[in-house]
Amino acid sequence: MLFSFSVRRDLKLPPGVLQGTFADYGSFDECLAVEGPGARFKGQSCALEARPPLPPLRPDYTLVKAHLNGIMARLQQHHNTEIGGYFRVTYEALHHKKLRMVACVPSDCSLQDMKAIARWVSNETDFNIKVPQCYKKEEKPLQTVHWIVIICLSILLSFGILGSISELVSSQNKRTKLRSVLESFSLLSNGRRLLSAPGGSSAEFRCIHGIRALTMCWVVLGHTYVLLDFELTSKRSHFSTELVQFSGVRTHPQWLVICRNIFLISGVLVTFGGLKFLEKSKGCFNIPVMAVRRYFRLAPPLLLLMGLVFFLPLLGSGPFWYEHVDPQVDSCTKHWWTTLLFISNWFGIDKGCTLVTWYLAADLQLYILALFFLLVLHRYSKVGVALLVTSIAVSCAAVALQTVIHNIMPSAMLSAVDDDKVLDVLNAVHVYTPTHLGPYCIGMAVGYVIFKHREHKLRKAVVILGWCVSVVLGLTAVLGVHRFSTGDESSRAMAVLYAAVHRSLFLSCSGLGPLRLHHRLWW
Repeated sequence: MLFSFSVRRDLKLPPGVLQGTFADYGSFDECLAVEGPGARFKGQSCALEARPPLPPLRPDYTLVKAHLNGIMARLQQHHNTEIGGYFRVTYEALHHKKLRMVACVPSDCSLQDMKAIARWVSNETDFNIKVPQCYKKEEKPLQTVHWIVIICLSILLSFGILGSISELVSSQNKRTKLRSVLESFSLLSNGRRLLSAPGGSSAEFRCIHGIRALTMCWVVLGHTYVLLDFELTSKRSHFSTELVQFSGVRTHPQWLVICRNIFLISGVLVTFGGLKFLEKSKGCFNIPVMAVRRYFRLAPPLLLLMGLVFFLPLLGSGPFWYEHVDPQVDSCTKHWWTTLLFISNWFGIDKGCTLVTWYLAADLQLYILALFFLLVLHRYSKVGVALLVTSIAVSCAAVALQTVIHNIMPSAMLSAVDDDKVLDVLNAVHVYTPTHLGPYCIGMAVGYVIFKHREHKLRKAVVILGWCVSVVLGLTAVLGVHRFSTGDESSRAMAVLYAAVHRSLFLSCSGLGPLRLHHRLWW
C-alpha cells in the first residue's frame, strides 16, 4: 500500500455545506494526470458517499414542510442565523441525501481495497462511508456494439447521399423502381417533408400541432428539474425557494398534467383518423397488420437511440459519472429486449434502455387496444361508448388499488425528498399502462364526438362554460396535491381518491380546453 489514512473522529464536511453544498469534486483531471516515478502507478479518482449521524426521521417530512418551518423559525428568532436554528429545519433532508467527496489514490489500489478502507473508516467514525466507483485514465476502445452502430449509420448516410444525387440528376420520364426506392432515402426530399407545414387531413387539427410543441417544451422543462441531481449542485439555498414552488407549493405536478395530455391527444387523433378509415373501408381493417406497421414506425428510431446510449461513456467522464451514465449503459445491456418488445414499462422505469422508453411501450400498447375499441365504436356505437366509460372507471380503480397495495404517495412529489418514495410511485403507477388508459379513452371519446358532429357548431355560451370547467379542473389537479406535499397524511382515503381521479378526470378534462379551438366545432 503506497499511502495511509489518518482518520479523525470528525470527518471534514464539504466547503459551503451551510449553503446547501453536498458535494466536493476535488480536481478530477489533475488526479488522473498524476504519474508516479518510473510510471509505477497513476492517479485514480474514487467517489465517496458519506452519511453523517442524524437524529430520528419524522415520517411526514417533506421539503415544503421544512421550507415553511424554516420561515416560522426565522420569524420567531428575529432572523437569527445561528447554525443550530438552520439545521433544526433542514437536517432531515440528509436522511435521504448524502455528502459526496472525491479521494485521489494510486492506481495500485483496487475498488475492493477502497471499499475495505471505507468500511474501516465507518467503524472508526460516526459516518457511514461507501466507495461506489473509481476511475483512472485509460483508453476506451470501440466495442462491437459501437462498430455496428457506426456501420449502420454509415450505410444510411450513404443511401441518403446517393438518393439526393439521384433526385437531382434523374428525370420523371426515366424513373425506375430501383431509383424510387433509392430516392426515398433522399436527404433533400425528406428534409422538405420534415420542415413543411402540415396539410391534408392533418389540417383539420392544426391547433394540436401547437399543443404538441408547447407540450414538448413543458416536458423538457419538467424533466430538467426532475432529473437534476441536487446533491451535486453548490449553494442550493440560493434556489431552494424556486425548487419548493416547483415541487409542491405552486406548480407541482404541472408536467404530469402535460404528460397525460399527450395520451389524450393520441387518443383523439387515433380515433378520428381510424373512424375515417373505417368509413372508407366499409368497417374493417387488419389489426395485426396495423400493429406491425406501428411497431416498425417506432422501432428504427428507438434502435438508433439504444445504439447511441453505448457511446455515452466515450463522450465524457467525471467523478460521479457512475451515478448517471453507467446505469443507463448497464440497463441497455441487460434490458434491451424489454425495450425492443415495447414491454419495459411493466418491469419498472429503470428496467429499460433509458428512462423515457416507458412512454413508447405504453403508447404502443394503448394503440393496439384502441384498434379493438374502434371496431366496436364503428359497428356498435352505444356499446363502444359504454366500453370507453368502463375503461376510464377501470383505470381510476387500478390507480387507487396500486396506491393502496403499495402504500405510496398520491403523486410523484419531489418535495418528499425521499427518492425511494418517488421511485415507488413511478414504478407502481406512473409507467403502468392502465394508469394512462383513462386519459387515452377520454381522448378517444372526444375524437368520436368530433367525428360524429364535425359539421356542427357549439354556441358561445357552451364554449365559455367548457373553458371555465377546464380551468377549474386543471387548477384542482395542480393545487389539490398541496396538502400532501406538506406531509399531511391524516386522511389516507383522500390521498387514494386524489390519486385515482386526478389523472383521468382532472388532468384530461383540463386538457380539453385547447381542443375547443377546433375550427368547425369551436371545440
